[in-house]
Amino acid sequence: MLKDSFRQALQGKNKIRITFYSKEDQHTLVRIGAPLEYGPGKSAKDRSDRLHVWADESVSGAQLLSLNPEQVRRLDILDEVFDPDDYIWFLARDWGQHL
Repeated sequence: MLKDSFRQALQGKNKIRITFYSKEDQHTLVRIGAPLEYGPGKSAKDRSDRLHVWADESVSGAQLLSLNPEQVRRLDILDEVFDPDDYIWFLARDWGQHL
């Protein structure tokens, strides 16, 4: 269910509101951002699938979140769409229609 919702938001280029338990902060946080990828984290020790989200500017500024599904308490797909170029790339790319 979580993976399907995340994939739906990614395919539709919809922003999400994600509520998750932050291990670093030791409490639940809510962030709004763009879903980037669902899969193993490159720096994760266990190489399990994770939700990768570019969280919009918050208290600490914009940040890349890499969350284990077990950390996620809620995921809401928002009506607001995003342009991947605004989040991912510093150099312009023209790869055609890839989504």
